[in-house]
Amino acid sequence: PAFHQLDLRIDKTWTLPVLQLTLYVDVQNVYNRQNVEAINYSYDFQSFSTINSLPIIPSIGFRLEL
Repeated sequence: PAFHQLDLRIDKTWTLPVLQLTLYVDVQNVYNRQNVEAINYSYDFQSFSTINSLPIIPSIGFRLEL
């Protein structure tokens, strides 16, 4: 099956005299598409099951550089 996933990241960096600070917001799988990651077949190939991708995953964070 076709795989499609939209990931977005927005970050903002401030440069100060002694350090650099970056804040970010990140969202993986923005529209929560259930992509098929793997197909598991039975021993005789008469049936199968699928393993789907992860759901939407938001995260926030920062990076500090001295």
